[in-house]
Amino acid sequence: MISLRVHCFIVWLVALAVILTGCAGAPGGPSWRDDAASRFATAIAAGVETFAPDETDSIRQTIALGDRYSAAHLPEDAEPLYQLASQKSRLLYRHLLASTIRDGSVLTVEPSPDMPPEMVIISRDTVSVSQLIEQPGPHTPPSPAPSPTHQDASGPETPSASPPDQAGKRPDQPEKSATKKTAKKALPTPQPLHQAGSIPAREIGRITIYLTFDDGPSRLTLPIADYLASQGVKATFFALGSNIPGHEKTLSKTIALGHRVGNHTLSHNLLKLKNSFESEHSEVARTAAMLDRLGGDGKLVRIPYGASDRALVSRVAAEGGQVIDWDINSNDSTRRGAKDAGYIEQTVLGSLQRSGKRHIVMLFHDGAGHETTLKALRSLIPKLKQQGYHFGVLSRSETVAARVRPNAGR
Repeated sequence: MISLRVHCFIVWLVALAVILTGCAGAPGGPSWRDDAASRFATAIAAGVETFAPDETDSIRQTIALGDRYSAAHLPEDAEPLYQLASQKSRLLYRHLLASTIRDGSVLTVEPSPDMPPEMVIISRDTVSVSQLIEQPGPHTPPSPAPSPTHQDASGPETPSASPPDQAGKRPDQPEKSATKKTAKKALPTPQPLHQAGSIPAREIGRITIYLTFDDGPSRLTLPIADYLASQGVKATFFALGSNIPGHEKTLSKTIALGHRVGNHTLSHNLLKLKNSFESEHSEVARTAAMLDRLGGDGKLVRIPYGASDRALVSRVAAEGGQVIDWDINSNDSTRRGAKDAGYIEQTVLGSLQRSGKRHIVMLFHDGAGHETTLKALRSLIPKLKQQGYHFGVLSRSETVAARVRPNAGR
């Protein structure tokens, strides 16, 4: 009788463990939302908003979009957004920490009980920059033995973490003395985002900026197009199909000024966009038909909120579309950017300073409510031209247009 009771008790424990394990690991469950929120809060506390305001806002918008899908009882759409926000928060935090180490400073944040283990603050004396940037995925402890290469979920192979030092200790094993030293250090004072002449003129002269504008056409589209044309600058406008009726002449004049008009889908609604591919005419095809009649390029496509959904990108490509993302978000669609032209300018200049790329696609908006964008451009464009930057217009024939990478935003 006793052995039977013990047997039943063991079976009950095993069943309970299986149930709890299944709940904890269920995709789309609250753990992914909590994970994203925890990582993002840690990154904010470390000061990433000053370090990279556009990327920070992108993560914030990704979580907000996930919340909207979750509230609409669409966990299959919310889960990948939370996962993306979690991964981007971790990487952004690591890049910030690596930057402070390069500057000779050490980042300190008071750890919380729910802080993910790989985001615990480490001192400069116990970790290498390369190891900070390339880390395993969410809640995955570092492997005991490094392999020749490490495959990151968001990109190609990268160098592995630093090997053990001569004493046989790995850099990710901080000592107590190093922890105490870290606690005495303070977050370094943020440096100005951009200083004139900090990039050599010969380097700036090799950089091409591709200005892009989303969410039009509206009454702001033509004034923006006119101003840019007066400066000898061409841009690409991604038009929403729902905004085209009544603004046909605006788009025709914009194209006549030398700008290009591409496809931003019909509704700016990801759920409707996905469902439309099951119908006879998708949102991309319907918008393309309107644009092609006006002289635009309906197959030059920007997906609302960025190309973070690979399946959606594939559906667009199957219709002959080429997806265009962006490298720099001007933040003109954030709460502050919509009112502060100086903030937009500061964001762009600071992001350019950190980019290091030869071809840079930049995101602005010409939809209703973005009057501040034009004000910022009137100050920004002359400065960029004076510093030596070049401007280009996107087309499907250019290699720079073939960019598909996760990037949430508007």
